Amino acid sequence: MPREYVVRIVFDKSHKNLIIYKKDKGVIAGICYRLFQEQGFAEIVFCAVTADEQVKGYGTHMMNHLKDYMVGKLGIFHLLTYADEFAIGYFIKQDFITEFALPSSRYKGYIKDYQGATLMYCQLHPKLIYIKSKQIYFNMKKFYSFALKEFFPNFGLQFEGLKQFFEKNGGQPLCLEQIKGTESLSNIEELKKIEEEQTRNQQTETLQKNFRLILQKLKEDKNSWPFRESVDVDSVPDYHNIINFPIDLGIISQKFKNGFYTCERMLIADLKRMFFNCYKFNAPDSPYYYHGYKLNEICLKLCKQYFPHSRLQPTLPENKPKFVVSVKK
Repeated sequence: MPREYVVRIVFDKSHKNLIIYKKDKGVIAGICYRLFQEQGFAEIVFCAVTADEQVKGYGTHMMNHLKDYMVGKLGIFHLLTYADEFAIGYFIKQDFITEFALPSSRYKGYIKDYQGATLMYCQLHPKLIYIKSKQIYFNMKKFYSFALKEFFPNFGLQFEGLKQFFEKNGGQPLCLEQIKGTESLSNIEELKKIEEEQTRNQQTETLQKNFRLILQKLKEDKNSWPFRESVDVDSVPDYHNIINFPIDLGIISQKFKNGFYTCERMLIADLKRMFFNCYKFNAPDSPYYYHGYKLNEICLKLCKQYFPHSRLQPTLPENKPKFVVSVKK
């Protein structure tokens, strides 16, 4: 996005800005928003955190302050934003969804449509203090665990199974309906929910395992050396003038360790952005374009192997590398 356009929007009197100022460093994050008081919503126009301060919780902290300000000071309970494929994951973590409780007549014609972006929505609760939401969720989980132990003392205990049923089922796990007597249990619905939760946990473990394998194989590849660390802006001073959203394998690995990636689409989007930045900044006849293309080929193969049903894939660019690799004789 052109720098001149961003400056014009940020300093437009119809827009407001919330920033995070870090001592001895200056502004490290900010949200630019526009109020539509009569329509009862606010549009988030920009949301950004400097590259070296990402994955530290500043984005969530800033968004929570904005939500509290909207509810407590302005009486606004609806937030709208257009998110590109690189920002969707962030907004999902901030409780934004694509299903609207706000009639289209309230916002259509008021906010600008962005081609290729997804319109997302967040409804704010009037009694929730968002800046304390982490502690609130922790207390709720703690209370739930206590109630579970109090009313279901056998929860978590494992008993000897029924071998004959297991063998008749071809060695596959049995559903509750396949075990005689479970239909008479008073808490059958709770047990079904527990069974579903265990299935989701297994799927999450498999997903995280696949993420780890993909990142490990990419970092071990000989073509990954330009992407293991962030670009040195002292050596390449105009990099941030061209690349608005820098990212590399180091940042992606840190985001993975922090549990940022909750679905394959989020990881693929970041990998796709990394290669997109490479092709945008470097010419096809440069070695960086060549190594990016080769690593992209491997990444595409891995994503298709581990996430064959994903519609988002790190596809290759139309322009193939023109760099000639010298072969030592």
